[in-house]
Amino acid sequence: MKALKATAMDHSHYVRIHMTAKVPPGTTLEDVTDPAYWANHAFRLKPGAVIEVIAEDNSLDCDLRVLELGATFAKVRVIRHFVEPAAKRQPAPKQSPEEVSVDYGGRADRWRVVHRGEVITSGLATEAEANKAAEEYRSKLAA
Repeated sequence: MKALKATAMDHSHYVRIHMTAKVPPGTTLEDVTDPAYWANHAFRLKPGAVIEVIAEDNSLDCDLRVLELGATFAKVRVIRHFVEPAAKRQPAPKQSPEEVSVDYGGRADRWRVVHRGEVITSGLATEAEANKAAEEYRSKLAA
């Protein structure tokens, strides 16, 4: 065995960059692993860079390693991808447009409760809080 060269190890911030990308809700792992997804940021990256990807609603949480760059693309590899345990994941109930629903309204509204297209409550931090608020609203409607 030959020992690692003295110059082959350094603090990582001298060797590679670490970026964080906040992506919109609904963005998938397939989206962020498409080389064209990074077209507007390829000039800021270099091979070996790590991109921490977090969706605004925390539905996507992964780390990517940049493998290759071009003027309008960045090929990446998944290093880590968090997947919510199946017991915690619940499919959204199918509702008609007239019923109360829960959706993500972006950074400003965050999670919200909507009834017949009108926002009833907004600014909720998690989907669970929004579902609870929706159930409370449904019980008021039924009373």
